[in-house]
Amino acid sequence: MARRVFLSPAATRDLGIIRAWLGQPGAGPRAKERARRIARVLRSLAERPFLGHPGDEPGTRELVVEQHTIIYQVENDTGLLQEAGDVDVLRVWMPRQNRS
Repeated sequence: MARRVFLSPAATRDLGIIRAWLGQPGAGPRAKERARRIARVLRSLAERPFLGHPGDEPGTRELVVEQHTIIYQVENDTGLLQEAGDVDVLRVWMPRQNRS
């Protein structure tokens, strides 16, 4: 069975804000490439769910991409790839964003 990556409503909102910020007029090609890289890494979590390190909250993992922090959970997170289930992306934080 193929592993899937799901985005929470909060993560979907976060990504919309990030895309708007990086895609604003004058942001330039580097900003657009940054947005594409974040999207590629999110998709790659289906194949490589343990890219991130254990997060601050129990049961979560964190992965920093282009200074943005992806917070996610892996179903059946035993650390063994063959046992890992789907990936649930909880949040995607921008650099210096207040997490409270």
